[in-house]
Amino acid sequence: MTIAVTGATGHLGSLILTNLAAAEHEEPLIALARDTDKAAGYADQAIEVRHLDYTDPQTFPAALDGVSTLVFVSSNQLGNRAEEARNLINAAENAGVTRLVYTSFVGAQDHPDNPLTPEHKATEDLLATSSLAEVIVLRNGYYYENLLSGLNTALETGKLIGALNGAKIAGAARADLAEAAAKAARAQVTPGTYDLVGEPLSYSEIAAQISQATGIAIEAVNVTPEEYKDNLVSAGMPDAVAQFYTDVEVSGANGSLESNATDLYDILGHELITVADVVRAARK
Repeated sequence: MTIAVTGATGHLGSLILTNLAAAEHEEPLIALARDTDKAAGYADQAIEVRHLDYTDPQTFPAALDGVSTLVFVSSNQLGNRAEEARNLINAAENAGVTRLVYTSFVGAQDHPDNPLTPEHKATEDLLATSSLAEVIVLRNGYYYENLLSGLNTALETGKLIGALNGAKIAGAARADLAEAAAKAARAQVTPGTYDLVGEPLSYSEIAAQISQATGIAIEAVNVTPEEYKDNLVSAGMPDAVAQFYTDVEVSGANGSLESNATDLYDILGHELITVADVVRAARK
């Protein structure tokens, strides 16, 4: 069995490969990357590096040659991901891939109002009708690391700004999600669809964990969507990107980011990394 992981130089893909390489294994591992120079360090771990560019399907056949298990880490190119997924899934079928693990997003089938979900839904639908023998869809929760992108501002101002109106976010740390993906790649997870999330948290509960981890009092402040967007733009975010994340926040206020699933804990079999843990690690 040969396992290949796409997005090998990205945050999640690199963590998945780290998990796979750390465990005792005999199967060959392949790092698939658009920029193979950035992935050159994998050679030190006896991991083969191959070129795969989501935007160039001509790179797919050589990249997938001999691959039996493919971990498909979703692209970050919003607006193009569904077509990229179609091309890669077709290539995986043609290459004889038997197991495909896809990193989707929580609520992909149920919340079209969330701009993060439509392309994941389209990819899930393509996988459901594919000829691949085994498909595992891992619907990742909101990364705690992304949720804390404004951590320094919160620590400086004592305020965590949001527009969820008390709704909750079911998130998880990338390290836990990567461990789950590695287990799925190694056939330690049966084919199916899983919501990979920790305990759903309100902004007030997130602020409390930040306070716990730093000793700095943080207050959650709920604002209107317009105020939320203005805050992002004031922090230097381009207007279109700020609008995108404001739309995510609005959908979150309608419950699109919530899930009470225990799949992540069940797969890992150990306590999950918390927001406070991620904050502590970020401040080391």
